[in-house]
Amino acid sequence: MYTGAFIFFFAYRQQLNSLFLVVLLLYINAFSLGYFISVVVNRSLFGLAGTGMSLAWALVVSGTAPQLYEVMTSHGYATVRWVWDVSAPRWGVEAFYLKEMEPRIYNEIKHNVLGDMYAFEHYEGAIMSMIYICLGWNVLTFTLMKLLNRHKVK
Repeated sequence: MYTGAFIFFFAYRQQLNSLFLVVLLLYINAFSLGYFISVVVNRSLFGLAGTGMSLAWALVVSGTAPQLYEVMTSHGYATVRWVWDVSAPRWGVEAFYLKEMEPRIYNEIKHNVLGDMYAFEHYEGAIMSMIYICLGWNVLTFTLMKLLNRHKVK
């Protein structure tokens, strides 16, 4: 079913390797987030906390609802705007959108502003941001592992 939907909806001009890169980086970031949660949360609450944290990052802070343009321009989000900058799903959505639109370089797309403040030259930055966010989650996890489990060290 998923393969059929993928084949049916895949843009035939899009490069498959760029799509797999975005999916792979999202997977690696989700793994790093789960690793972080496993260190911070008790084992009995891990399933609930992991699901809640994944849904929060993927649905709320992905830049789709609320829209990224609204977050970056509204004064109501000024204090928490940085959360969207450290959200791997937000950068994944942008990278996927840019690679989805790239084969369709019509005059309307070339000369008008893309949706949600996206620009074609931001693709490499989005990929690098996802890599840095993954490294950040891993460094934070390792640091917390060392700090929270000091009593178990002999």
